[in-house]
Amino acid sequence: LGYSGQVDYEAAAAIASCGMITARFGARATTMLSGPVLKKALGLFMIWVAPLVPAKSYLSAKEYEVEAPVHETTNDDRIRRLLISAAIGSCSGFLAGLFGVGGGAIV
Repeated sequence: LGYSGQVDYEAAAAIASCGMITARFGARATTMLSGPVLKKALGLFMIWVAPLVPAKSYLSAKEYEVEAPVHETTNDDRIRRLLISAAIGSCSGFLAGLFGVGGGAIV
């Protein structure tokens, strides 16, 4: 499918499926909160995410400077990676449903 093995399809599936499920819960949560509370929560979310935007590119550049040792992937590593991906998708989906923001703000 392209990208020469640079896409982790299992992790992408975990993020997408968990995000789709929890977005419904976020959308339902909006009915339980008033407009002013949602505005304040969105403002706090934006204040929290804003410094992460420039930090992400800085941290990504640092990641490539340090070369990780090559080791065999065990089943425990795979499960851990998928659980982390599922958690990211769940948080991203819930916030997308709650605030209507794109999941990219978290991912």
